[in-house]
Amino acid sequence: MKRSVVIGDIHGGLKALQQVFHKANITVADRLIFLGDYVDGWSESAAVINYMITLNNTNECIFIKGNHDLWCEEWLRTGIPDTTWVQHGGKATIDSYANVTVATRL
Repeated sequence: MKRSVVIGDIHGGLKALQQVFHKANITVADRLIFLGDYVDGWSESAAVINYMITLNNTNECIFIKGNHDLWCEEWLRTGIPDTTWVQHGGKATIDSYANVTVATRL
């Protein structure tokens, strides 16, 4: 049976997202709807984005960008971080990209 699963405010918490998927028994048959704010807060923002790109290859996914995602996307595009973003979780996201060799885009 196909389900639609709605998830919001991941904020860089890959382990927490994986725990939610495990508890909800997510399968490739499920449609995943993400309500934004994938980055900022926890230290795994770059890994969250890479994980979501992989999910898009196995599941039907709908991605809606949140304000944190837009700030991150701007930084990835320009290299200039918004000061408000840095003060509200952006620093953790910037740090999570320190060891990423290929910049991923939202």
